[in-house]
Amino acid sequence: MTTHSVAIVQSILLGAGRPGNSFNDLENVIGSNDVTIDTKASIKSIELICSQAIDGIKITYRKTSDFSDYTPQYHGTSDSCKDKNVSTPKIELLDTEHIIAISGKAGKTTAWGTRVCALCFAIYDSATGETRVTDLYGGTDGTAFRVTANGYFVGFGGYAIDTSLSLKELKDKNIDGGLYGLTMFDIAYSKV
Repeated sequence: MTTHSVAIVQSILLGAGRPGNSFNDLENVIGSNDVTIDTKASIKSIELICSQAIDGIKITYRKTSDFSDYTPQYHGTSDSCKDKNVSTPKIELLDTEHIIAISGKAGKTTAWGTRVCALCFAIYDSATGETRVTDLYGGTDGTAFRVTANGYFVGFGGYAIDTSLSLKELKDKNIDGGLYGLTMFDIAYSKV
């Protein structure tokens, strides 16, 4: 068994912090006391709920090293949204794949305020040494960003108001909701 010295690094907040309730999947899924992380592959899949911005995100985390236990975390608009104008692309990761970079757009939108507007993921496969890049999902507003992991991303945090309504439905009802801001946690480690 190899022991590693681990550093958890948090990215800047993309989008907005308010309104919204803060979330931290690293604490919610892994725990904050005496954290031990199995660094094989913590993220199984990411599902986006998107329109002209990222309405919501669902991350499914692997909780055990044998990949037998999964924990989904929803933030913002959930995949139970009935609005036919949203898309729900899903990015599946193999057991040997890790997210090494996330790019997209964030900031002011013409219709929804300050949001995470678009996301794209660079995924590295440690078995093949190959990298794949997903499509850019979401809208065209906002300022371009790219966040590269020191190692690879293991969790997400940010601000959201959970709902089953799309951003358009929320705006039509004049209520707050959806995904506002996103930050990523990456793990960088070295052998001890």
